[in-house]
Amino acid sequence: MKTLTNILLLLLFSTSSFAQLEWESKASIPDYGLSQGIGFGVGGKAFFGLGHQSDNTYTNNMWKYDPDTEMVTKISSYPGSGSVGCIFFVIGNKAYVGMGQSKTNYRLRDW
Repeated sequence: MKTLTNILLLLLFSTSSFAQLEWESKASIPDYGLSQGIGFGVGGKAFFGLGHQSDNTYTNNMWKYDPDTEMVTKISSYPGSGSVGCIFFVIGNKAYVGMGQSKTNYRLRDW
């Protein structure tokens, strides 16, 4: 009974606190319908890209979002063809992206 009470209290608290949050529209993402892409933060900026779009086009586009200016800017494209399911990690102020899969189902082994 005590566990059930704790769960109910947790649900009540979490739903009431999240109900007060509101979404605020920011800059639009130019690559609409992006799926299986990557996204990470470095130096107070958000970076996103790769993946495939809703028309199944694989993209190697990369974008940067700057919260200070609220602008999305295209940056240098990811080398090679578009890919999905890439692995990425950040160490300090550097991001590392590699591997993934190409449109022809070739498993990439690059870093």
